[in-house]
Order: sequence, then C-alpha cells, then structure tokens
Amino acid sequence: MVTWDLDLMRGQYGPKVVPDTYKVKLIVGDKEYVREVVVLKDPTSEGTLEDIKQQVAFSLELRDAMNLAVTMINDIEGIRAELTEIIPKLKNKGDVKKAEELQILAVSIAGTLYDIHLTGAREDAFRSPMKLYGRLSALASDITGNGIDFKPTDQQRQVYAIFNKRLEEVDTKFKKFMTIEVKKLNAQLKNSELQIKLDKKIKS
Repeated sequence: MVTWDLDLMRGQYGPKVVPDTYKVKLIVGDKEYVREVVVLKDPTSEGTLEDIKQQVAFSLELRDAMNLAVTMINDIEGIRAELTEIIPKLKNKGDVKKAEELQILAVSIAGTLYDIHLTGAREDAFRSPMKLYGRLSALASDITGNGIDFKPTDQQRQVYAIFNKRLEEVDTKFKKFMTIEVKKLNAQLKNSELQIKLDKKIKS
C-alpha cells in the first residue's frame, strides 16, 4: 500500500528514543551479544530533554493507532479476498445476497481506513481524499521525520484527537463486522464448505 508523502521516504519512520544509555542484544544461533549504546542529544538542537520525551510518547501513541488501522486493513482485505472467491461458487440466491451484503460492508469499512482505489501512482493523491491511515501516517511523519527535538504542538495533539476518535468509531464497526456479520454468514453457510475462515492470514 503506497500512501501519499511516504513514497518519497521509503515508508514510515518509526518513533525515536529519548537520549539515554541503552542495551542492544544480538542473537546469533545460540549465542547472545550484549552491548551498551549511548544515544546523545543533538548538540545544535534547542529542544529540551523534556520536549524529546513528550515527542517520543506522542510518536508511540501514533504508532499504536497506525498498527490498529493496519491490523483492521489486513483482516478486512483477507475477508474481501475470500468473499471474492466464495460468491461465484454459491448456488442459493439467499446465500449470494447475504455474501454480497457482507462484501459491501467490508468495502465500506476498508474505504474509511485507506483509499481502496490506490494504484501505486503518485497521482492517486489527486483522485480522492486521503483516508484515516494516510492521515495518521502524515501526522506521524511530521513528528518523527520532521519534528526535530521539539514537543508536539497543541494543534498536532488536537488533530490526533480527531483522528483517534474516528479510529475508535471504525474499530467499533470492525468488531461488529467480525464478531456478528461474518458469523451470521458462516451460520447461513453451515452446510457448505465455503465458510469464511477468521484465522486465515494474508500471504506476504
């Protein structure tokens, strides 16, 4: 999945760490190698250590939000793929109708998390608005990639609060989809081997 603004930087930068002394462990076969690493503060930065701590804490919140969004996307895409395979094989009109309704609901949920019409071209950003995952990623990019050593601004926190509320709403719909709607279809198809497997993972 290619999102606007991140395609130029080879993906999303992860959260940085607060300047301190850390231990790094390397495991090779049955051997472990542990070394201490000292992360120093940029001597030219005007940000304080407290600023950096707030920035890192905020970056971790954004990381968790993006991870939740990505988990939902992966699960929804897995079910969409299964429905695409199952629907043409169904014989009963009632089963087909129920499966197609579930497919529409899956597309609706997926469409709030990312642009389902992405082609990988940079022009995608001009075809439709950036969705929730892309917005969270852009905000995280500003913090981790371009935030220097300053704490998050009030505006950045306010924007995140809006995004997080939207994410919670999508998560509620997603959980209902997984725990109720998918099970309803499986119950309807209980005499068939064409049931959706909730533990099925997308192949990398």
